[in-house]
Amino acid sequence: MIRRLRVSLDDITEPYQISTDQLYLLLQGAYMGIQRKSTQWKFFHKRGLFFQTIAGQEDYTKTKINYINPDSIFMIEDGLTQRMPLYIKEYRDWVAEQTTSVIDSQTPLYLIHTPPFKWKVEPIPDKVWAIYADYWIKPTEFTSESDEPIWAEEFHEIVLLEAMKSASALKPKTKEALLMDAQVANLLPDLSRSFANRYLDTTIGAGPLL
Repeated sequence: MIRRLRVSLDDITEPYQISTDQLYLLLQGAYMGIQRKSTQWKFFHKRGLFFQTIAGQEDYTKTKINYINPDSIFMIEDGLTQRMPLYIKEYRDWVAEQTTSVIDSQTPLYLIHTPPFKWKVEPIPDKVWAIYADYWIKPTEFTSESDEPIWAEEFHEIVLLEAMKSASALKPKTKEALLMDAQVANLLPDLSRSFANRYLDTTIGAGPLL
């Protein structure tokens, strides 16, 4: 996408007038801006393995989690198929219990989110358990120039068009800026509607895993 943005700016010969870092930041801003338009994008919703426990380990790291449906959580002991219930315990309740309880390793009953992105399993698991859930992730940035959006390739263009809205200001009143503005005006509204029709989830939650 950086290459395409550079072509649109007619800045393809080194030394570049506009740095690659600057173009990357424009794409990054466009990508994050699209994600932040709604918390209900379907691509935020994940269903399946949340994480796997290790015998004797209480704390686990799981970043970028926005919400986990408490009615969807279950666990399966390694090597078996029977589902066992697992419940969310509020962090404040867990903190209040720390001065009054001693927890030995045994079958887990609770999952506790401890800020910013740690998860505790209580009691401490005495075996390997696979924990499954419906959960929603937070908006995620690109981590490199080669990264691609989280959604389908047919909608990658929307990031480029959103970035063009800012890129045209880098070369104001030039033919390149006018062309980018025209592309945005002609292509972005229809693409945005198609994108929303595909990915905007108007439901307020999800049921348990099937």
